[in-house]
Amino acid sequence: NETLWWNDEFNSPKLNNLIWNFDQGTGIWGNNEWQTYTNKSENSFIRDGKLVLKAIKSGVGQKVGDYTSARLTTKGKKEMSRGRVEVRAKLPGGVGIWPAIWLFGTKASPYYSELDIMEYVGYDKDIIYGAIHTTHSLEGTQKISASKNVKGVETDFHVYGMNWTDEKIEFYLDIPDNVYLRYQPEDKRNMRVWPFDKELYLNTNFACRSYTCPSQRDRQKPRIP
Repeated sequence: NETLWWNDEFNSPKLNNLIWNFDQGTGIWGNNEWQTYTNKSENSFIRDGKLVLKAIKSGVGQKVGDYTSARLTTKGKKEMSRGRVEVRAKLPGGVGIWPAIWLFGTKASPYYSELDIMEYVGYDKDIIYGAIHTTHSLEGTQKISASKNVKGVETDFHVYGMNWTDEKIEFYLDIPDNVYLRYQPEDKRNMRVWPFDKELYLNTNFACRSYTCPSQRDRQKPRIP
């Protein structure tokens, strides 16, 4: 009994500002990220019916602020609680890159709620990661995460999906039956464990981290500080 609630096929020449926001700034995102997020057309644009996020080297490449990139959200415009989300994407490659498709919100505050449908860290070629972050998981030692080897994530488009119901949250690749992470705690009354009764908004971003970004040829896994 699913019905389509919202979609964006990027058929217009510019992003729809009734749907999308630009996060902007430098060094305020955590995770030891080096990029400055901008709303400039050189960092995010529509080409041939596809949304393109582009990281550009703007300095020597060894410190915060040496890259520009884009981070788009639907905060305050398209927020959801339960349902299915699918994003069809082809991912950039290179050591130091970190594209992500995820949901976040603060309506469950003071409890933390984040759903990372897809993260790709370039030093792990062809491996995607998914994670679910709650107050309980962030404070404890048991993380809610999984990875999946996907040949050709940098050359082919894949569907990165999530199915969020009253009972569970599942992340899948290409088709809903191809689940690679499932979260189904027994006690959903505890908001430290299940803060997912409140709306979250969609995010997509292209981060650069402190192990040289972007690089097209260096595929060796570096020592992470």
